[in-house]
Amino acid sequence: VHGGEYSNAMASRGRQVFDKLVVPFNLKMKTLVECNNITQARGLLQQMVKEGPKPDTFTYNTFIKLFHKPEQTQQIISEMKQIGVYPDTITYNSLLKLLVQRGDVDAATKLIHEMERAGVSLSQITYHLLIKLHAKFGDCDSARAVLSRMLRSGLRPDTFTLNTFLPAFVKNADLDGAVVFIQEMKTFGVFPTESTFGLLMQLCGEMGDVEGASRVIDEMIQSNIRPNEISFGVLLTIVTKTKSIDRVQEIQRRMRSLGIQPNRTIFNILVNFHITMKNLTEAKNEMSRMWEAGFVPDTVTYNSLIRYFADQCDPKGARQVINDMKECGLTPNLSTFNSLLQCHV
Repeated sequence: VHGGEYSNAMASRGRQVFDKLVVPFNLKMKTLVECNNITQARGLLQQMVKEGPKPDTFTYNTFIKLFHKPEQTQQIISEMKQIGVYPDTITYNSLLKLLVQRGDVDAATKLIHEMERAGVSLSQITYHLLIKLHAKFGDCDSARAVLSRMLRSGLRPDTFTLNTFLPAFVKNADLDGAVVFIQEMKTFGVFPTESTFGLLMQLCGEMGDVEGASRVIDEMIQSNIRPNEISFGVLLTIVTKTKSIDRVQEIQRRMRSLGIQPNRTIFNILVNFHITMKNLTEAKNEMSRMWEAGFVPDTVTYNSLIRYFADQCDPKGARQVINDMKECGLTPNLSTFNSLLQCHV
C-alpha cells in the first residue's frame, strides 16, 4: 500500500514486521496531517502506542510533516526509537530539510553521521539537501565534496542537482565557475533547463554583467530553450544602467526578432530608462505602447514620470501626473510624495 516507503525500516533492516492492521490508521493519520490537525493526529498516535496497532515508520513519517522546527522533529525521532520503531531515510530527510532551512551545517553533519551509524542509506534527496546547504553559504568546495560522494555511492546527478548547486556560484558572483560546472554536468548527460538559465541571469544581474547576460541568452537559444520576458527584463535592467540607447534598442530589436512581446515590467524598465536619459517624449511613447499592448501603467510607471518633473523642479507637472494616477484608480505611495517634495525643495 505504501510502496517503497517501508523499505528501509522493515524490509532492508529486518527489525520490524509489516502489520496490515496499521494501514487504516495510517490513512487516517495522513488525512489528519493534510488537514493540519495536530491535536487529533497526536491523539491518534498516542492511541496506537497504547492500544495498537503499533505505529510504524510510515505513521511517524506522516506525523512529522506537521512540525517545522528541528527540535520537534528530533523529539519525535526519539519517541520512535523508544518504542522500537526505527527511522528510515525519509525520516532523517525530514529533519535534514529543517536543518538546511535553518542553515545549521554542524547539526546536519552530525545527522549524516547518525544515519551512517544506524545503517540508513543516503538518498539522492539527502545529497541534494546537503548541496543546497553548502550552496547557501557559497561553499563550493563542500558542495563538490557532497557531489563526489553522491557519485561514489552510485547515484547519478540530474537537473535538480545542477540547479541546487548553482546558487553557490551566485553567492560568489562567479559566472565563469557556473559555466564550467554546467559543462561538467553535460558529461553526465545533465543539461541546463529554463530554471538553470534563470539562475545564471540572476547571477549576471547581480554582477551587472551585460556580456555575460547576452551569452546566457545565446546559450539558451542554442539549447532550444526560448528566452522569455524575464530573461530580457534582467538583460535590459543591466543594459539601461550603462545609459546606452544603442544597446537598449539592440535588445528591443532582438526581442522582436524572437517574437517576444514586452510585459509590464519591461515597459517600466524602458520608461524609467528614458526618464533617466531626460527624454520625456520617448518615456510617454513607451507608456502609449504599454496601453496598446494591453498593460495598464502602474504606480511604478507614474513614479518614473514624476521623478522627471522632480529633477526639473516642476511641482505643477508632478501634480498633473499624480492626478493622472488617481484617474486610473492608482494610489500614490511614499516614493510618489518624496518626488513631489523634491520639486519644492
